[in-house]
Amino acid sequence: MSDTWLSETSIPDATTAIFLGPIAQEVIDRECKDYPKGVLLITSPESNEGMNERIANLKVIHWSFSKETIREAVQEILLSEYNHQPEVKVSKDSEGDSSNLYSVILALIIGEIDSTLRSRKSREDTGYQRQRQVFKNLSGYLGRRVPDEWREFANASLAVVVGAGPSLDQTLPLLKEGFPKPVVVATDSSLRALKSAGVDPDFVVSIDPEKTYDSCSEDDYTPGLAILSSQSHVSWTEKWGDRTRFLSGRVLTEDWLAE
Repeated sequence: MSDTWLSETSIPDATTAIFLGPIAQEVIDRECKDYPKGVLLITSPESNEGMNERIANLKVIHWSFSKETIREAVQEILLSEYNHQPEVKVSKDSEGDSSNLYSVILALIIGEIDSTLRSRKSREDTGYQRQRQVFKNLSGYLGRRVPDEWREFANASLAVVVGAGPSLDQTLPLLKEGFPKPVVVATDSSLRALKSAGVDPDFVVSIDPEKTYDSCSEDDYTPGLAILSSQSHVSWTEKWGDRTRFLSGRVLTEDWLAE
């Protein structure tokens, strides 16, 4: 058992680390050599003074800093090494009056690491597909975006958004029998259920790059207008043709294209 650490993760080939709690000077000197791309130390205000200036790859912040400041420091460590997550070590000296506070900070650190890893995995798994579909959708995105005039489209009207779910068998009949005719906005996954119920939506929304037309609809059922994103699967444009409109994206490349 370590004389220094209360708990620690083991990450093969890690080049960064996050330490939590007061740590002796000689331990910091030794550990910083093992993590050349950066070490973040979160500790009490009265401990480890002056270390930040003496060790180039060490950043020291205090647990009394705001949660946002701590989160930004953790993200800085995560950005310094893309391929390996940092090791996280909690010192034995963190036990005591501040133990509950350190537990809260540790949960924040683990949450940030998990969230970042999920995002990176999504980019690796679908990044090429998303970029390919941006280029395939480019013509439609530039020429057929949702017009500003539609802002007033459903004023004083009943609008119903239909998502996929097990309750559709009970709720879809209401669209035909229980209401005056509404404006129906359907998610892609609800198309089969809508077709079975004899309800044709006015708009079909599909923004997931992995969702294809064939996985959501059948028999050339293409009602209303398709509302897509620049990353939507191209099968939706192929089926709806000119009856497609594209949502403006909050992505730098898309904003540039729009201009």
